[in-house]
Amino acid sequence: MDIPTALAPAFVCGLALQQLLELLDPVITLFVTNPLRKKLVTSITSGLAGWALAGLADLRVLGAMNYPVHAYLDIFVTALVVSAGTEGFNSILKFVFYKKEETKGDAVTAKANAGGDAPTVNRGDNAASAFPLRFPAAPVRPV
Repeated sequence: MDIPTALAPAFVCGLALQQLLELLDPVITLFVTNPLRKKLVTSITSGLAGWALAGLADLRVLGAMNYPVHAYLDIFVTALVVSAGTEGFNSILKFVFYKKEETKGDAVTAKANAGGDAPTVNRGDNAASAFPLRFPAAPVRPV
């Protein structure tokens, strides 16, 4: 199983939590008017919900990436990532993609040093070329 597929349940929980906080925002604003306190309340709410989801739903971000750690540490890290919403998962996927490209680049370099024909490798420097989908440009219509 690839890493994005393994992380999909935790991503869905993070997205759901992010949407729940968006729905609760007007209610929180009624009770907490100070912006700093509101951020504190939403952060604590998000952290506790992420922790509950990680523990009760048996989500393990580090375990999904085959990184051996104690279960409690994995729950803690998963809770932080889930509570970050989609931003946490974007960071993880960028890191995984970078490591994958780095490994691929190292293999190409080793092959070139061994005298083989080395193809060009995208090292992740150009984000647009790393995105697998291509969409045609919309035609410009004269007004």
